[in-house]
Amino acid sequence: MGLLLGTVTFEKSAPTVAEVVRKIEEISGLAVIVADSSEDEYSTGSEIHFQCLPGIPVEICICDHDVGRRIIEQDAEDDPDYPEQLKQLHLSYVGPPHSQSVELQGCTATDSTLYGVTLLALEALGGQPNFEIPDETRAACGRIITEEELLKRHRVMERRMRKLSWQLILMLPILIPWYLICLMFEVIKMPFELYAIGIRMKQAESRV
Repeated sequence: MGLLLGTVTFEKSAPTVAEVVRKIEEISGLAVIVADSSEDEYSTGSEIHFQCLPGIPVEICICDHDVGRRIIEQDAEDDPDYPEQLKQLHLSYVGPPHSQSVELQGCTATDSTLYGVTLLALEALGGQPNFEIPDETRAACGRIITEEELLKRHRVMERRMRKLSWQLILMLPILIPWYLICLMFEVIKMPFELYAIGIRMKQAESRV
């Protein structure tokens, strides 16, 4: 879906999508639907949404770190010019060996309640989120929620998003000139930076 909302790491195997859905339903009391699913060598993804709030999903992407590490090591083995430091950097992004993680992906319109309950469900299943879950999220999402309350929350969020959009539109006459000024500054200083890099390269060559 494009926007990474959070990551939950499991020391061994991550729960299945079905197990996550059951835990979400247990915590919230709301029915959850599993929509589209996709799979590749490294991960398996499924979109879920509340039955009473269709079309506003969160994507659960289950990633196998061992597979990811094996892909990176194979790429490094196939390319003799693959720097060792770059390989180690990529491996550090994948995660610890023999573990799995669940990435939650969405967009700006993603329902915050579904996202919050999914985080709490993954934590309850033994996962470790990559950030501290706020107390406000625990209070709002860690309990039974009625359909009426969920729809009311969604309407409030929609009003806030519309207000934010109008504020952004009103600020465009200021933001666009500021962006152009910053861009012009970067273009002007680029030749000086290239000149400085050239001098440093010549100095390094002279020391060799």
